Amino acid sequence: MKKNLEEIKSERGDTIAIIIRRDYGEEGINFVSEPGNPFQLGVLKHQAGYVVKPHIHNKILKKNKENQEFIFVVSGEVEADLYDNERLIKTITLYEGDALLQTSGGHGFRVKKLSKLIEIKQGPFYGTEKEKTYIG
Repeated sequence: MKKNLEEIKSERGDTIAIIIRRDYGEEGINFVSEPGNPFQLGVLKHQAGYVVKPHIHNKILKKNKENQEFIFVVSGEVEADLYDNERLIKTITLYEGDALLQTSGGHGFRVKKLSKLIEIKQGPFYGTEKEKTYIG
């Protein structure tokens, strides 16, 4: 992986999370997730004057059993515990401008400083009872 980009793997070698630090990014469009992932995460870095041609996204039926989640730290500092199912794999600290894409496994967070996070996950949401199993 490139500088300021970390891939967290399970003991089996499966990716459970991708951490993108605020200063990551090379010129152009750089996708950090695998093409088969339900979430496609890219970092786009362009000079002033670059133009993205206007477009729409075609409706395509996509089936998926995996629930992936994206966290962006707008401000503050949080510690994230990353799990491979029920086993703690790694604890990382996320700072302002950092992002985490959880591709499998589980997580928990501890807020270290007053923080504002943006969370994006797949919908629809069927309620906590159906969607989550608490671990740890």
